[in-house]
Amino acid sequence: NVAWSSTSLRSAGETIALAARHPVAAGRTYNIARPEAPSDGEWVGKLARLLGVVVTPTLAEDNSEAEDGGRFDPRFHLVLDSSRIRSELGFREVVEEDAGLRETIADEIKRGRPPGLEAG
Repeated sequence: NVAWSSTSLRSAGETIALAARHPVAAGRTYNIARPEAPSDGEWVGKLARLLGVVVTPTLAEDNSEAEDGGRFDPRFHLVLDSSRIRSELGFREVVEEDAGLRETIADEIKRGRPPGLEAG
């Protein structure tokens, strides 16, 4: 089993293939994630920089007023620890973070889903 967070789709795909082929991985569960966990604000800032926009992130105090209809609760953070897959299988990102984000942004725009619109 493999779960991923905050990594590029290419890195995730390569790592799923690595886990599928590696004899040590049989029956194991691995997380694919960057070694460090940026805050939501840091992610927003990085995406804004890559998009060339200036944003001032704010969070609603009452999550019911959140723009996402309350599906995301910023009080709870999901941080995946990728130390097991790194030590047991030798996982390393195949795509540098900014490059992966640029690829994702370009792909979303190409598919007609500009940043800020919910993918359908």
